[in-house]
Amino acid sequence: MGPTYFVTATDTDAGKTMTCAALMQQFSHAHYWKPVQTGSDRDRNIVQQLSGGREEQFHDGLIFSQPLSPHRAAELDGLEISLQVLDEMFVRVRNTAGQEILFIEGAGGLMVPLNRNSLWTGWLAAKELSIILVCRTGLGTINHSLLSITAIRQCGLDLAGLVFFGPPNPDNVQTILDFARVPLLGTVQVDAESSLTASKIELP
Repeated sequence: MGPTYFVTATDTDAGKTMTCAALMQQFSHAHYWKPVQTGSDRDRNIVQQLSGGREEQFHDGLIFSQPLSPHRAAELDGLEISLQVLDEMFVRVRNTAGQEILFIEGAGGLMVPLNRNSLWTGWLAAKELSIILVCRTGLGTINHSLLSITAIRQCGLDLAGLVFFGPPNPDNVQTILDFARVPLLGTVQVDAESSLTASKIELP
């Protein structure tokens, strides 16, 4: 099987989807899966449109109508997210991807509940995959990024490195890298016309 990366972020709307689009654009044979989608905007469609990938490279997961935390969105739709169901979907998607890279985009941050008993970190703990953490570049990112990195390490998860999303801010980026001692994988930006630009993203 090929490598699997779980793309998460320091916060909601911190750039996970755009980073996944940049990754799928660069690694053109990779596969993408969004296990839990909340709200009407389909991240899968955005990633496919921006990256130009083929339909069979993109995989749907559980879809809920309200743009809320997964546990609450599921409850409002009269459901509960089952970790066993996610496990079964993961095996199916991973087998379909075969020797190619699989990028999994999370919903929200790592400490977001999937149900009333489990966070993303609990589901990820038993998986052989690496975390790509997307960090904003603006004010507040140092605290959010270092807290997220600390949580990843405390949960025993493998952190592949960081991708920074947003306008260039070299001092914030370097400060986080200095304190965290974690690799910089790349940077991603979106301009006023919603055009995606990214540095070459280096995967371990």
